[in-house]
Amino acid sequence: MKLHILTFAFALLCAVPASAQFTLSGRIEGMADSMRVAVVNIETPMRKTLCTATSATDGTFTLASDSLMRPVLCELSVQKLAREGDRYNTFYRSRFMASDTAMQLAPTSMSRLRDASEQLRVEQAFHISGGQAQTEWLAYMDAVGDVEHDAQMAGFREAEVFFKTNNQLDSVRRYHVVKMEAEQRLHRARMDFARSHPASPVSAYWVDKALNTFFTYTTDELKTMASLVQTCPDTARVNAVNRRLATALRYAIGEPYADFYLTTTDGQVTRLSALIPADAQFTLLDFWASWCAPCRDAIPHVKEWAEKYGSQLGVVSISADTKETDWRKAMQEEQMPWTQAWITREQARPVTEAYMLNTIPRLILIDNSGHLVYSTNQPSEIIEFLEKHMKP
Repeated sequence: MKLHILTFAFALLCAVPASAQFTLSGRIEGMADSMRVAVVNIETPMRKTLCTATSATDGTFTLASDSLMRPVLCELSVQKLAREGDRYNTFYRSRFMASDTAMQLAPTSMSRLRDASEQLRVEQAFHISGGQAQTEWLAYMDAVGDVEHDAQMAGFREAEVFFKTNNQLDSVRRYHVVKMEAEQRLHRARMDFARSHPASPVSAYWVDKALNTFFTYTTDELKTMASLVQTCPDTARVNAVNRRLATALRYAIGEPYADFYLTTTDGQVTRLSALIPADAQFTLLDFWASWCAPCRDAIPHVKEWAEKYGSQLGVVSISADTKETDWRKAMQEEQMPWTQAWITREQARPVTEAYMLNTIPRLILIDNSGHLVYSTNQPSEIIEFLEKHMKP
């Protein structure tokens, strides 16, 4: 009997698949003794480091890991030991699809990486090959890389103006619109790649990322994106996409808004639906708090919209303050002549779950048929939407 048990246990062990063996070899000329290369799994929330290696005197290195069970998007990063000697700081990085195969970095140099960094084109200075997944990643970069770069540059320009003008709305607004348009082009380019490469893990990765947003796409758009990668042979990725879709559908644009309880200025508990004016084209929900500086900065813009659109725009400001006294003090200071309400600690959970209130300010627009049509933390986006959709 013991022999049979041992034989059965051995058979089970043999049935467990061996871990995939990943290696990456290459040469980066000019690496200092205080530097190393690392492979980081950027699909994990904490960006897990898979392996590290210091280079030989001529800059050659080999990285290896047996923890890859399927192709994953990683970064090859060139790191330098911090002056304190307790951590490494990343100087240069490049994404690639790591898989259970021998991969190669074509010879490069620190001087070439520095030159590429000045042009914000570091990834073009890394040439990594090996495996079907990486071949598909290179095809993605050929198709979408320039669009990615344009979106990145638009984001940099907006940030530069933001800090130069101390977030002066009129100055930042134009650059924010340009950034949004660039990001929309990037999204379309990624989905076009997914359509033409439905079985690629690269496509599944980007579809999963797109689905991990809230109040950005309609129900039909979300379902269409998920459908693009259902034939991907990586069933773990397909299952993850489908789970992500189920969550995203709860936060789709164009669906009925979620009603909830809140407290009015006279201390009465009511539902949001009782505060939304029936004759307004749109109603703005402004989630804010007394301690939130960006929230207070947005209030003058809300005042402008309320004055400009009058009864065509309902406004309901909803405080997330913990203390009622803080809410009332801030109301007195800001002098907001529209509907005010407060969500108590007991009322907060359904609201935060329904509207994913992980940051404030949150500005939400509801149309006159009761559908949530826009959500953002940027006043400039509300301006754009109202100018485009508000009827005279």
